[in-house]
Amino acid sequence: RTQNLITAAQYTVLSGVKCWDCNNNYIYASSVGPTLPTTGFTYIAWARMKSSSATFRTLFRTNPDDHPLLINTGTNNLGMWDNPTGTFNFSGYTVASLADVWAQWVVTGNSSGQTFYINGQQVGTVTGQTAAGNSNWYIGAITTTQNFGYVANTLLYTAKLTLEQIQQNYYGLKGVFGV
Repeated sequence: RTQNLITAAQYTVLSGVKCWDCNNNYIYASSVGPTLPTTGFTYIAWARMKSSSATFRTLFRTNPDDHPLLINTGTNNLGMWDNPTGTFNFSGYTVASLADVWAQWVVTGNSSGQTFYINGQQVGTVTGQTAAGNSNWYIGAITTTQNFGYVANTLLYTAKLTLEQIQQNYYGLKGVFGV
């Protein structure tokens, strides 16, 4: 599916990688995308997280609800934000070692919860909360706040990929990002 961008962060090259600078802006598609099915979805991004924990660092934000992958404000805790309840759901994984380095960030989910992967390895889960049922995506931030850092590419699937499929993507692209 191809979507037009109506708001986009500035294009740049960082460490030889063409990417979007999402330190002050975000990427947003102009039309509603497919609704994330409750039977499963996957988001994949090659991104470089900024080190500052002064605000939330949002990699994916869906509309009308939820942040399927973000780093909690004032911490390095990976998880998801549930907008209707106003709660952060911690995955059990901290990401301090990933500041200012390229990494593959993945979140899969269905109506039961979400699973998080970094560089092809499962790192955490949340249960009972999910971004399933949402459409429209902000990537790299929400509005001009909660900026993540740099985003090189994203893949959004309306299916829950297996670990093997996630690793195929990781091993196929890691050389491009010097990982």
